[in-house]
Amino acid sequence: MNKKTLKQVIKEAVRSALNEGVIGNYRGCKNVKLIYHGEWGDPELKYRNYIANYNDIEDTLWSQFLDETNYPDNPSNKEVDNAFTEYVKENENEVISLIKEYGEEDNNDDEHDIF
Repeated sequence: MNKKTLKQVIKEAVRSALNEGVIGNYRGCKNVKLIYHGEWGDPELKYRNYIANYNDIEDTLWSQFLDETNYPDNPSNKEVDNAFTEYVKENENEVISLIKEYGEEDNNDDEHDIF
């Protein structure tokens, strides 16, 4: 019988979690979780008991970023994407406000935990 090592078990759990579930913080915001639902569902952002559509928040922040900076509307450019990530981190309170504004209360906190 082939026993799995702890390292193999952890790798499998992480792979599974990356397919669906909480995969980390949103662009470096310590208090905002990014939730991935696989290929067929939109990702979500969660702050405490609020949950919002990732695309709604990302699009709003992107528009604000372009309005406040001189960067071109080119998210595939690494420099622009890095600057946007830094902008989001520096404006975490705005991210949280948008999640509360666009999102809904999520009272089932365990649903999005990965372990």
